[in-house]
Amino acid sequence: FVRALSHDMSANFMLLDSSFLRLKESLDTETVERLSGNLAHMDACLDQSKRFLNDLIHLAKTGSVEMEPERVELAAIVDEVLFEQDELARGRGVRFDVRRPLPAVWYNRQRLKQIVTNLIRNAIKHGCDPKSPCIEIRATKDREATSQNDIYPTVELRVRDNGPGIDPRFAEEVFLPGKRLSQDEDGTGMGLAIDKRIAEYYGGSAWIDYDQPEGTTVAVLLPGG
Repeated sequence: FVRALSHDMSANFMLLDSSFLRLKESLDTETVERLSGNLAHMDACLDQSKRFLNDLIHLAKTGSVEMEPERVELAAIVDEVLFEQDELARGRGVRFDVRRPLPAVWYNRQRLKQIVTNLIRNAIKHGCDPKSPCIEIRATKDREATSQNDIYPTVELRVRDNGPGIDPRFAEEVFLPGKRLSQDEDGTGMGLAIDKRIAEYYGGSAWIDYDQPEGTTVAVLLPGG
């Protein structure tokens, strides 16, 4: 789990560094609204950093991390992540297509945010068509997998890019810790591995969905509760 936190903290600090740079550049040139937006982005990054630090402190004290599930609004998680990744996405001209409404799920909020963040960052950095980059976000209720006793349904979360796709030969390999399909890519190769481990802890799973003809679709099963 320390490796997972290190991966996520590194990505978050990169965002924070970018936010400080944007703020510095905007002090004399930007409008009040733009300045307020930069400050809000920094505040979100700092808040996320505090959560990572609290996880590490809890891990050091107890040997475990907070994993207890609760009612979580998936829409709120997606909106938070899109806001926090706005600089990265805008720098690459990425357009997002989010099909709403998104359901509430029974999950640990911070662990779910880790999953969504990794999926979206991977798609932005490695999966989009450079000419017209687009990322689709979908969440559908799995009626067959949802028990009659579940208050919250089982949900399949899918994040799809419009890039070159992943060869089916590597469909399992991309979820291995440290695995990168190209040495030219930056990053640690931990994002999808983290998502799969978290999903499996809650009785779910993560996989590459090849039903779509183009791009890469990463699906994560979020069991009901």
